[in-house]
Amino acid sequence: MRQLISHTCPNCASPSPEGGRGAGVLQRPSAVGPSDLERELLRLLAQGLTDATVAKRLNVSLRTERRMVADLMRRLGASGRFEAGVKAARRRWI
Repeated sequence: MRQLISHTCPNCASPSPEGGRGAGVLQRPSAVGPSDLERELLRLLAQGLTDATVAKRLNVSLRTERRMVADLMRRLGASGRFEAGVKAARRRWI
């Protein structure tokens, strides 16, 4: 599976460089910008929409939407949504 992902999208995932916990697990590097779906998610959140509304508009489950928000916040190094929005704007993600 790792070879397939590496072959089709070499920048999408890479093994954990630490070699410790999570070693061999594919992770999206934080330096990689957001996908089109993630950009749309950020745009909708910037409009002040609720998680449920954003999930409906993106045609994903509420759980998936919340996981995506948490992942973006982690990648941005943000402790809250407002901070995530500021950091995303500074990186020109939105």
